[in-house]
Amino acid sequence: MQREVILQKIEMAETTDELSGFLRQWRSELGLSHLVYHAVSVPAFEKSNALLLLTYDDAWVQRYVQRDYFQIDPVVRAGRAGFLPIDWMRLDHHTKEARHFFAEAASYGVGRHGITLPIRGPAGERALLTVNANVDDEHWHRWRFNYVHEVQLLAHFFHDRAMPVDPPYVSIICGPFRFNAFFIDIAISIVSSQVVEWRPCN
Repeated sequence: MQREVILQKIEMAETTDELSGFLRQWRSELGLSHLVYHAVSVPAFEKSNALLLLTYDDAWVQRYVQRDYFQIDPVVRAGRAGFLPIDWMRLDHHTKEARHFFAEAASYGVGRHGITLPIRGPAGERALLTVNANVDDEHWHRWRFNYVHEVQLLAHFFHDRAMPVDPPYVSIICGPFRFNAFFIDIAISIVSSQVVEWRPCN
């Protein structure tokens, strides 16, 4: 898709459902394994991780939330403090915790290569857009050279649109089905009295 078409689709999205659908379409257009938008901190919300739009397998999302991997994910930890793109291969993979995390992610279909783009919003919000691919090194370096700057620019437009349409509760969206309720033990233990919107992937 051309930049103008992407911007038009982002602007036309009026719900998180539509943004999630666009994310899946954009992922396919870019030839990626996954795309993830993660609103890490939004001052208007009391809780962190206010919005997750992603294309990961629902089993991995369930395990990630259940284990509260927000706290140990090397990508999220680096993105909270950084401003520059974060290439996963440059993160520390040598600790036992990091090795276990990336190995477990790979077992659920998360690609070995990824780059996470930190976003800082005008109201102090912080978000991350992650692209993920299960390709060889040469293919990944070529993709980065051709697309990363364009995606970095468009990530800010996506974030700008996601903020007005996001409902005032924790949202986790990755597929075509919806369950609006406390998500059994996961929601109770992770987000306490908030409502969780869970959307399993196909």
